[in-house]
Amino acid sequence: MLDPQQNGPAITQASPQRTNVVWRFYVDQQGGWRWQQLASDQSVLSDSPAAHGTYEHCIRDAETHGYRFAPSQAKVILPSRTNTYIDSRR
Repeated sequence: MLDPQQNGPAITQASPQRTNVVWRFYVDQQGGWRWQQLASDQSVLSDSPAAHGTYEHCIRDAETHGYRFAPSQAKVILPSRTNTYIDSRR
């Protein structure tokens, strides 16, 4: 079974005229799973035509509409910064 908490929104490359696209998976007010394809300005490009009984069915339907899973990128850990202050009172 897929875990929706681990997947979160997926970002995939869209057609050349569009930038990245975000896919959102959520449970509607009636308890059915739905998906939305969002543009970078958060406007809805497309959404699921119907609710799905399970998260897995929702994912499969989204795949037929162009969704491709993209794992999260590794986080870059930057070295801690130290601030150096010059004492101007000297």
